[in-house]
Amino acid sequence: MRNKLFHIIIFFFLILSCIDPFEPDYSGIVNENRLVVDANFAVGDDQHEVYLNRTYTVGTNGGTTRVSGATIYMEDSVGNKYFLEELFNGTYAIDDSEVCLEVGKQFQLFIELQNGEVFFSTIQTVPEIVKFDTIQYRIVNKPVLRDERIISVEFIEFIGVNNAFKEKSLFYQTDYGGVFGYTAPYQGSQICWPACAQETPPSNLSRFPSVCYITEQQLEPLNVGELKRVDKQLILLSIPTDFRFKIEYSVNLKVSSILKPNYEFIQENNDQIDYGGGLFDPPPTNIIGNIQSFDEGQSYALGYFNIKNSYEQRVYVDAISGIEDGQCNYTPLPAPECTQPPYDYCCDCLLYPGSQADRPSYFP
Repeated sequence: MRNKLFHIIIFFFLILSCIDPFEPDYSGIVNENRLVVDANFAVGDDQHEVYLNRTYTVGTNGGTTRVSGATIYMEDSVGNKYFLEELFNGTYAIDDSEVCLEVGKQFQLFIELQNGEVFFSTIQTVPEIVKFDTIQYRIVNKPVLRDERIISVEFIEFIGVNNAFKEKSLFYQTDYGGVFGYTAPYQGSQICWPACAQETPPSNLSRFPSVCYITEQQLEPLNVGELKRVDKQLILLSIPTDFRFKIEYSVNLKVSSILKPNYEFIQENNDQIDYGGGLFDPPPTNIIGNIQSFDEGQSYALGYFNIKNSYEQRVYVDAISGIEDGQCNYTPLPAPECTQPPYDYCCDCLLYPGSQADRPSYFP
């Protein structure tokens, strides 16, 4: 009887303790209207850009606010100033021929806003590019959480090998792109022109090439790694295998040397993204970059000024077995209902963005 009474009390306590939905108070948010700076320069680029924006709080339902009319310049170690020109609202640029990013040179970024605020970055040294002896790839399976289940997913990993002695750790950021072979699953098929669609199929379906070659470019700004002094290998890139690897893919890796502080800044962003929001995970916090304000009341801007040094290397990947078409699932409806045809690039691979009929000459 005593246990029954206890459970009744707990039940009514839970019912009565329910409260209305919490509406957060957005007033007084310290990051409201804070300057955001995107200033990532790369040796070898024809032009270098800086993007300025302002933050806004979720409660305001505002959009991105560009910051126009600023004076932005880079200053080297001997006092030379290189001014950027505003191309359009909030976007500033300078030609590489004017500033000449050479290994070992040091630069500092200065931003003067129309309201009188002045921001400056820490000094950045143009890093030396340390190339890998070889870049290899391997196929691995990794556990991935999807739809509240852990499943095994096939990945392709690109591994840089550096056998030379290193006095200190090296830090890298890697983007990728390239050209892959693609065959439309319904290439030239009559199902692409159902009678109910009232479209006439081409008179000569044989005009369609059997394989098209698609050019793509993928930016991976958060894809960084540390090659420690004693290490010989570093995983530069890890991506799930998909339809791009079904025939052949000449992957073009853009490997960039970056400085340790920039690596740590990006890694802090990755750590916050990877936090699952569990009971013991740390709460999200502001990640401080390397751009400060002369005004003590506005101590820093969000973002980072970075200079990286890059090189590119192609890695040819032959057909990987067991890969499905992926993007062209098609289920015909029973007659007499009209069936929508598949996507156009599932019927003609030349309609895929970035497609061409000729196989590139650098393919083996």
